Amino acid sequence: MDGTYWTGGYDFGSAITGIDEILSQRGTFTLEELLDHVDVISECKYLNADLVDYLSKKDVVEKLVRYVITPSPEKGSEKKDPPSQYPYIASELFACEVLDILNVFFEYPELLEYLFSFLDAPAPIEPGDCAYFCKVVVVLITKKHSRLLEFIQQHNVLDKILTHIGVYSIMELLIRVGWDDGSGMSQFDDDDLDSDWLQQANLAGKLIAKLHPDFEQMPEVHANAACALVDAVVKSSPMVPKTVRLVAELQTQPLLDVLFANMFASSASSLTHSLSVAIVLVQSCNDHRLQERVNAERKELVTPSIIMHVISSFPKLLKILTEPPKGEQKTQYGVLNPPCGPSRLKIIELILALVRCVAEDEDADEVTSAIATTLSDASAFSHVLDIFAQYHWNNLLHGLVEGVVHTVLDVSEQEESSSLLQLRKHLFGSANLLPRIIELFKKNNEAVSQPKGTRLGFMGHLIRITSVIRASYPSSSLLHLGMNAEHVKQWEQFLETVYKQEVLTQQIVLGGHRPGVPPASEPEENQDVDGLQLEGMLESEDAFRSPYQSGEFDDDDDDDDFFNWESRDSRDQLEVIDSDDSDDAILQEAPNMDDLVVTEDVNHI
Repeated sequence: MDGTYWTGGYDFGSAITGIDEILSQRGTFTLEELLDHVDVISECKYLNADLVDYLSKKDVVEKLVRYVITPSPEKGSEKKDPPSQYPYIASELFACEVLDILNVFFEYPELLEYLFSFLDAPAPIEPGDCAYFCKVVVVLITKKHSRLLEFIQQHNVLDKILTHIGVYSIMELLIRVGWDDGSGMSQFDDDDLDSDWLQQANLAGKLIAKLHPDFEQMPEVHANAACALVDAVVKSSPMVPKTVRLVAELQTQPLLDVLFANMFASSASSLTHSLSVAIVLVQSCNDHRLQERVNAERKELVTPSIIMHVISSFPKLLKILTEPPKGEQKTQYGVLNPPCGPSRLKIIELILALVRCVAEDEDADEVTSAIATTLSDASAFSHVLDIFAQYHWNNLLHGLVEGVVHTVLDVSEQEESSSLLQLRKHLFGSANLLPRIIELFKKNNEAVSQPKGTRLGFMGHLIRITSVIRASYPSSSLLHLGMNAEHVKQWEQFLETVYKQEVLTQQIVLGGHRPGVPPASEPEENQDVDGLQLEGMLESEDAFRSPYQSGEFDDDDDDDDFFNWESRDSRDQLEVIDSDDSDDAILQEAPNMDDLVVTEDVNHI
């Protein structure tokens, strides 16, 4: 038993791994033998000295790169070299982030040229093949960002990347190379000394050119080009000068002309994705204006170019909103003819961005006055409410429209601008908001009364809008905003009958009472509804405070899917919670019977 564990002759320190055995065969083994070994990746991660020395040789790195950039065999092809596992293993070896191996790329720049020759292939490239290439480049960006960026600038790699922007991983690679290396520290790199290189490369112009209808047959190109532009605008910050210059170039007159030309070039895809860029530019412009007003003295304001373009193009946008292309779409709720469509959703989202420009500016200036006049003269809110009522089950649409209404209705403690007042008069006046709400409640009651009828999908949103109006806009305010006296009288009657009954009905707890809470005493047979605590809650103005006023509404969430309105001055409170699964809301009795809770009916389909 000599040499066994029991005799003490076994030397643990002399254990040799399978990788070591292969490496010990100097001059006789091949790279493929190492790649075939199951432990090669783990040994590289653990920095096996002999393995790292071997993988750091120029010829070995070149072979690994060849495996990474070699396209996979086409389906039906008899070609079996290289085996499919080699590209994966080669990319994983680079992903171990061993600096000795990565430094070889910069000691021999021809290896970098060889790596990026992958982008010389004609578009489109197989996304699966891009995964290995992008993995290696991301590692180089993470560990050698400045040196890799220098190589990219010198060898015009940016144009090659843009050629394949239709592949999502390539689009992400562009963002990492351009302004976000993923570490959150790119703003401190030395390459910021040359922070205008993206502007010199005309990246913004080249991305906008990708929104042209010529690429309509490749919708991924439109989507990814817009995504890259949106990402640059959203991440624009003085801490990252590259994005500031890129966004400034994006808002120049020539590029905006091209953007809006693509928008109205009779391509649905170009329209939708160009609108995505316009929306974030409007939001960014508004934030910049407000920040300037805080940090500097008031100076003569000039209407930003993006606002001017949107205003001048608004009649075209309104025509698309009101006269969509004909077509049918079958859904589980029936046939939509025409369907709402992503383009119309984007137009409503743009209207929401414009409304927020007016609502967030305390002073009425040339910009906000122009926006308010444009929306009012075009009867924008009337058309938006028409679409809201037309599509009963489009939760994205309902959330956007509710965001528009809440932004206009928000009652601020500060003096409100004349532009916002103009929008309110349009909403309550020519847009007929209150008669529309009454009519939609009737429409819902008719739908529920049908055999196997269900509540319409917009009712949760409608209840919240009604609650805010009831709490913040008494009859005198409605008359001051230009409402017809007869309509105001109908509204008061509606609140005391239909709406109150809706609230009372929804207060009923399914199953009798909530678990762990004793059943409430039954009201006397002749007790009036006004005697219930519910009426006190409905009368409390603080119970229905606007989410913007309370500071609990996420003003950055365009979908407006979550609301939580809570009174701070009264025990009475209303909490409204919405989800993406349904638009219906159920009012449930709170445990202490003092609170009224509105929650989403997640079981409703």
